[in-house]
Amino acid sequence: MLQIVRILEDLPEDFEVLRQSAVNEGWHHLDRLAEDWNRGALRYDASGEALLAAYENGVVGAIGAVCIEPNPADGPARRMRRFYVGPQFRRRGVGRTLATALIQQGWAAAPLLTVHASKPESIAFWESLGFHPDARNGWSHSLRR
Repeated sequence: MLQIVRILEDLPEDFEVLRQSAVNEGWHHLDRLAEDWNRGALRYDASGEALLAAYENGVVGAIGAVCIEPNPADGPARRMRRFYVGPQFRRRGVGRTLATALIQQGWAAAPLLTVHASKPESIAFWESLGFHPDARNGWSHSLRR
């Protein structure tokens, strides 16, 4: 059973396993997430912000955040970031379910969502959710409500 949980206090107990998996694949954005979270720099607690984790059978399989877009082009926007799905949880709907929950959180506060996708797999994933190429202001794709 898949469960989406909002992270408010501490990073998930097994976050380190997920972070190490990302590092093994050459991704370091979960390192930044941990650093920012542990020093209190980002807590994703403003309107339309959230840090969510996807659990399957009690094991964290994915994590992602939506936050205030630091470089909005034309009005309020939220950015999808720190998104990662563990390899054993891919192609099973876990990432899509988590991303959909993050999109809803972002749209609660802004009509424009952005993401910076750099690898073909992540580009295809975000585009399958309706994001369109929109390379400006530090993002690669956007989705307008």
